[in-house]
Amino acid sequence: MPHGWSCSRAFALAHVLVRVLASRVWQHRGEVVADWPIAQLSVGVAPWLVSLWAEAPTRYWLWAAGLVGASVALTVEASSEAEWTSRLGSMAAGSFVLLLALWALAVRRSCGVPLLGFGVLAPRFALPLHCVSTGALGALAASLGGAVEHVEEQLPAGMRWLMCGSVAVFLSVGLVAGVVSGRGARWALGAGGPVVVVPVLLGAFAGRGSPSVLVWALVAVARWPWLYEKVFTRRTRQGTAPT
Repeated sequence: MPHGWSCSRAFALAHVLVRVLASRVWQHRGEVVADWPIAQLSVGVAPWLVSLWAEAPTRYWLWAAGLVGASVALTVEASSEAEWTSRLGSMAAGSFVLLLALWALAVRRSCGVPLLGFGVLAPRFALPLHCVSTGALGALAASLGGAVEHVEEQLPAGMRWLMCGSVAVFLSVGLVAGVVSGRGARWALGAGGPVVVVPVLLGAFAGRGSPSVLVWALVAVARWPWLYEKVFTRRTRQGTAPT
């Protein structure tokens, strides 16, 4: 491996190669629509290529841009032939906000792994966590694209579990990373635990709700760590303020 390269750069290069090989497989099957290669090889892969020469934390922002670009492309492609209704609009907006909320957990005061502080773990330990969270985002993107086709009806159980399970896996990485980063047992019980348990409960009991409502419920779950820390920090400051 060339001098100056890190595990994260190797991961980015591997991601690009896998995406290119995957696109060739789809082309050979003859199932690629005209816009799909552009979305995948331009919007989705270009940030990963640029990240090979970028340093942290810019590298992680580029990775996030590549993931969001490909995820949005999936939703746009799935909804391009659908008749736009209020539920479809809510679903599209909720999908974007959900991806943005999860992305924020990975880059806001973090090193590309959700809720993992800078310098807390060596790259060889942080990279597996990043691989798991990235895979979860990919699975979530696939489920959101598929859910658009069922926006006026109930989601199939498998698709619902894929959506909720991928969020649970992503936030489970955040729970582990948050504890490792020193947030403590109180944070784990008040913020980290619920964001893992609630998606599982939604996967089990939200079968009769509309897909758009489910997506917005997952948005609330993804925003819970931010809200918890904001409220807890405010209470802590009030408790230490001079009287």
